[in-house]
Amino acid sequence: AKCHLTKKVKDQFKSSHIGNYIIPPRMTNLIQPADVCWFASIKRALTTKWNNWFIHTEKTFTRNGNAKSPGYALVINWLSEIWKDLLN
Repeated sequence: AKCHLTKKVKDQFKSSHIGNYIIPPRMTNLIQPADVCWFASIKRALTTKWNNWFIHTEKTFTRNGNAKSPGYALVINWLSEIWKDLLN
């Protein structure tokens, strides 16, 4: 993202000891294997949690009758649980 090229962001990365690498456009075909390999288990676990929530939880609905999402806080909790499980 272009915002990662600003001095403020670069300084923050440096002070946090985070490497910043710019991936050129049209490189998806080269980096996709990493996405499939590294993130497949996280995506699978998140899909399982989402499906369980969707099937087993009473939901609220929008004005147009669509189910509302579980919300950011719950999804972040799910991701935290998934990450902890991966580390164990």
